[in-house]
Amino acid sequence: WHTNYKADQEGPVVLRYVVQPHAGSDTSVAKRLGLEAERPLVAVLADETRPVPSFPLALALGPLVVTSLKPTADGLGWMMRVFNAGGRPGELRLSGPLADRGGIHLSGPAENKGQRTAGTIEVPGFGIVTLRIER
Repeated sequence: WHTNYKADQEGPVVLRYVVQPHAGSDTSVAKRLGLEAERPLVAVLADETRPVPSFPLALALGPLVVTSLKPTADGLGWMMRVFNAGGRPGELRLSGPLADRGGIHLSGPAENKGQRTAGTIEVPGFGIVTLRIER
Protein backbone atom coordinates (compact mmCIF):
# COMPACT_ATOMS: atom_id res chain seq x y z
CA TRP A 1 0.00 0.00 0.00
CA HIS A 2 1.64 3.23 -1.15
CA THR A 3 0.79 6.66 0.18
CA ASN A 4 1.96 10.19 -0.51
CA TYR A 5 3.96 10.49 2.72
CA LYS A 6 6.79 8.62 4.38
CA ALA A 7 5.45 6.47 7.20
CA ASP A 8 8.66 6.55 9.22
CA GLN A 9 11.60 8.81 9.89
CA GLU A 10 15.24 7.90 10.34
CA GLY A 11 17.41 9.16 13.16
CA PRO A 12 17.09 9.78 16.87
CA VAL A 13 13.82 10.96 18.41
CA VAL A 14 13.66 12.89 21.67
CA LEU A 15 10.70 12.10 23.93
CA ARG A 16 10.00 13.95 27.17
CA TYR A 17 7.61 12.79 29.88
CA VAL A 18 6.12 14.55 32.88
CA VAL A 19 4.68 12.35 35.62
CA GLN A 20 2.66 13.70 38.53
CA PRO A 21 0.82 11.61 41.11
CA HIS A 22 -2.87 12.40 41.44
CA ALA A 23 -5.91 11.27 43.39
CA GLY A 24 -8.34 11.26 40.47
CA SER A 25 -8.89 12.35 36.92
CA ASP A 26 -9.15 16.12 36.40
CA THR A 27 -8.67 17.39 32.85
CA SER A 28 -8.01 20.96 33.99
CA VAL A 29 -5.08 19.88 36.20
CA ALA A 30 -3.70 17.68 33.40
CA LYS A 31 -3.98 20.53 30.88
CA ARG A 32 -2.23 22.97 33.18
CA LEU A 33 0.57 20.47 33.87
CA GLY A 34 1.01 19.83 30.15
CA LEU A 35 1.14 23.53 29.29
CA GLU A 36 3.61 24.27 32.08
CA ALA A 37 5.87 21.46 30.85
CA GLU A 38 5.55 22.39 27.16
CA ARG A 39 5.86 26.16 27.55
CA PRO A 40 7.61 27.05 30.80
CA LEU A 41 7.46 30.70 31.82
CA VAL A 42 10.72 32.45 30.99
CA ALA A 43 10.94 35.93 32.49
CA VAL A 44 13.60 38.23 31.13
CA LEU A 45 14.30 41.67 32.57
CA ALA A 46 14.33 44.15 29.68
CA ASP A 47 15.89 47.06 31.56
CA GLU A 48 17.82 46.34 34.74
CA THR A 49 17.62 49.99 35.86
CA ARG A 50 13.80 50.02 36.04
CA PRO A 51 11.69 48.08 38.55
CA VAL A 52 9.64 45.16 37.29
CA PRO A 53 6.06 46.38 36.75
CA SER A 54 3.20 44.41 38.24
CA PHE A 55 0.17 43.46 36.18
CA PRO A 56 -2.75 45.53 37.53
CA LEU A 57 -5.23 42.66 37.37
CA ALA A 58 -5.58 39.67 39.70
CA LEU A 59 -7.14 36.45 38.42
CA ALA A 60 -8.84 33.61 40.28
CA LEU A 61 -8.77 30.79 37.73
CA GLY A 62 -9.88 27.47 39.23
CA PRO A 63 -10.08 25.01 36.30
CA LEU A 64 -9.25 27.79 33.81
CA VAL A 65 -5.92 28.29 32.04
CA VAL A 66 -4.65 31.56 30.56
CA THR A 67 -3.32 30.42 27.18
CA SER A 68 -2.12 33.80 25.93
CA LEU A 69 -1.56 37.38 27.06
CA LYS A 70 -0.24 39.88 24.55
CA PRO A 71 -0.34 43.63 23.91
CA THR A 72 -3.09 44.86 21.60
CA ALA A 73 -2.09 45.94 18.09
CA ASP A 74 -3.00 49.56 18.92
CA GLY A 75 -0.89 49.47 22.12
CA LEU A 76 -3.81 50.55 24.32
CA GLY A 77 -4.23 47.34 26.30
CA TRP A 78 -3.80 43.58 26.40
CA MET A 79 -5.56 40.64 24.82
CA MET A 80 -6.04 37.65 27.12
CA ARG A 81 -7.37 34.25 26.08
CA VAL A 82 -8.72 31.91 28.77
CA PHE A 83 -9.44 28.21 28.22
CA ASN A 84 -11.66 26.10 30.46
CA ALA A 85 -9.84 22.77 30.58
CA GLY A 86 -12.65 21.14 32.56
CA GLY A 87 -15.93 19.71 31.32
CA ARG A 88 -18.13 21.88 33.57
CA PRO A 89 -18.62 25.65 33.37
CA GLY A 90 -15.98 27.59 35.29
CA GLU A 91 -15.78 31.12 36.66
CA LEU A 92 -13.01 33.60 35.95
CA ARG A 93 -12.92 36.15 38.77
CA LEU A 94 -11.14 39.43 38.05
CA SER A 95 -10.03 42.02 40.61
CA GLY A 96 -7.59 44.89 40.86
CA PRO A 97 -7.35 48.41 39.43
CA LEU A 98 -8.23 47.41 35.85
CA ALA A 99 -11.31 45.47 36.92
CA ASP A 100 -12.42 48.32 39.22
CA ARG A 101 -12.08 50.84 36.39
CA GLY A 102 -14.29 48.75 34.09
CA GLY A 103 -11.82 48.46 31.23
CA ILE A 104 -12.42 44.77 30.49
CA HIS A 105 -14.44 43.75 27.44
CA LEU A 106 -15.36 40.46 25.83
CA SER A 107 -13.55 40.34 22.50
CA GLY A 108 -12.45 38.14 19.63
CA PRO A 109 -9.50 37.66 17.27
CA ALA A 110 -10.02 41.15 15.73
CA GLU A 111 -9.31 42.72 19.17
CA ASN A 112 -12.68 44.52 19.13
CA LYS A 113 -14.33 45.92 22.25
CA GLY A 114 -17.39 43.80 22.87
CA GLN A 115 -19.66 43.80 25.88
CA ARG A 116 -18.09 45.35 28.97
CA THR A 117 -17.63 42.82 31.73
CA ALA A 118 -16.81 43.10 35.40
CA GLY A 119 -15.97 40.84 38.25
CA THR A 120 -16.95 37.32 37.19
CA ILE A 121 -17.06 35.76 33.73
CA GLU A 122 -18.51 32.31 33.11
CA VAL A 123 -16.49 30.15 30.73
CA PRO A 124 -18.31 27.07 29.36
CA GLY A 125 -16.81 23.60 29.77
CA PHE A 126 -13.93 23.16 27.29
CA GLY A 127 -14.71 26.70 26.08
CA ILE A 128 -12.54 29.71 25.30
CA VAL A 129 -13.11 33.36 26.22
CA THR A 130 -11.10 36.24 24.74
CA LEU A 131 -10.88 39.50 26.70
CA ARG A 132 -9.64 42.94 25.75
CA ILE A 133 -8.16 44.63 28.81
CA GLU A 134 -7.75 48.41 28.51
CA ARG A 135 -4.81 50.05 30.28
